[in-house]
Amino acid sequence: MDIFDLWNQIKKSLGIKPRVMYVKERDVVFLKLGKNVGHEQDGTGKNFLRPVVVIKKFNNRFFWGVPLTTQQKDNAYYYALISYHKHPGWAILSQGKTFDVMRIQHKIGIVSKVEFIALKKAISSVLDLAS
Repeated sequence: MDIFDLWNQIKKSLGIKPRVMYVKERDVVFLKLGKNVGHEQDGTGKNFLRPVVVIKKFNNRFFWGVPLTTQQKDNAYYYALISYHKHPGWAILSQGKTFDVMRIQHKIGIVSKVEFIALKKAISSVLDLAS
């Protein structure tokens, strides 16, 4: 079975029995992120999971988040996070997007208030919406 077909089967199952998990800003959750195209960040393993930090909650079902990786990259599009889990991770600032809570597998941590403020400033800098 093709990797996209496998992901499609998992994705179909997400909507059959919706599992609503509530999140708040600063939460770090494992999402069923899927198999994406090109340079878009994928999930890994049999469930296509990827940790994501919740940046902005729009309502109880929908939020904007930034995926995390364990691969250290020293450039403006990655931000080192140390407070959410036992191991450090890097927020992939250029890969932020909206997610439905139905993709959540489980919560794995929370980013400290101080680090979250710095993370939001880094995102703002990368997006540079003022120009």
